[in-house]
Amino acid sequence: MDIAYVYYSAFDPRAAHANQLVHTCNALVALGHDVTVVCAGDIHAYARTHGLPVDFETVETPFGADRRAHDRVAYYLRALAATARADVVFTRDISFLRVLGALPAWSYPPVVYEAHKSYAGVGSLDADEERARLAVPDVTIAISHGVAADLRDLGVEVAAIVPDAADLSQVPDRSKAELREELGLDRDARVLVYAGSLAAGKNDLEGVIASVARLRERVEGVRFLVLGGDDEAIERLRGVRETAGLPAEAVSFEGYRPQSDVFRYLAAADVGVVPLVADDPRAAVYTSPLKLYEYLVCGLRMVASDVPAITAAVDDEPVTLYEPGDVDALTDALAAALSAGDPPEVDRDRYSYRGRAAAIDAVLPDA
Repeated sequence: MDIAYVYYSAFDPRAAHANQLVHTCNALVALGHDVTVVCAGDIHAYARTHGLPVDFETVETPFGADRRAHDRVAYYLRALAATARADVVFTRDISFLRVLGALPAWSYPPVVYEAHKSYAGVGSLDADEERARLAVPDVTIAISHGVAADLRDLGVEVAAIVPDAADLSQVPDRSKAELREELGLDRDARVLVYAGSLAAGKNDLEGVIASVARLRERVEGVRFLVLGGDDEAIERLRGVRETAGLPAEAVSFEGYRPQSDVFRYLAAADVGVVPLVADDPRAAVYTSPLKLYEYLVCGLRMVASDVPAITAAVDDEPVTLYEPGDVDALTDALAAALSAGDPPEVDRDRYSYRGRAAAIDAVLPDA
């Protein structure tokens, strides 16, 4: 089947959504589909930065992805030309649905929409407008249970919940001791890790740093590795570290790293942290946290905030939950996870992009 993937993005090397897009499209190609991504940004530069293959075709557009209205409209017109030859259009771009909705349905192929949030739920669109746009796709899938629930409340039929996944090929084949030697980490340290965005408002990293200060009074050798973030965000959190009275080696900021490096740090750690906040539905309800699946396939125990986005995503996996915003509860959860020993083996295939692509394949409309 010929699939045209339409998503207006700059493919920022720091953005997780581009990672998901590349891996999902590669996995669909591995299933036998012909996939073409209509690009506004430079997806090949993104892939080179992270050492990822690009097994699908791309259509480059001469328009920027800086969200100027005329560039966006020009991109969608180019996307329409590219999708005319496809069997199915796949998009996570609700603005593109508005473009399609202005056209007769016979003029474009069947459409699959992957919803990453309810726009009415976050106040970006009113319910009637979102409902009208979601009348366009032939099939709607959701990234999480929370998204699916809110769309169904709008009267939208959701064919499947297809969460994020992890790239199993990135999992290192060396031991934890070998990886720690490579990374300059003490082999006896008790290592916590966070990988992802440092933007304020989605993850409570300030709370984690405060907990690390308390935890180091109870557990010897605790280190917290933070992967991701631009200079401004890192500087802000360095201030939090200083206020907490922690030395630099207790909380180290590793900045943005290629995917292969991220997985080395994860596999060298003991516990992965997912500190989602409770007061923003994009974090607490809608997200399908990529880091969660990467921690799992790297063999980490996890500590995560007790929010619907987490509890719906894991059942019998080695996750210790805590009440979001409660530093004492987080400290206790981290201590419990560190003392629990190695986690049980998980079914890695369950969290693979191959599995994700198979779930998408199962709901593709007939050409």
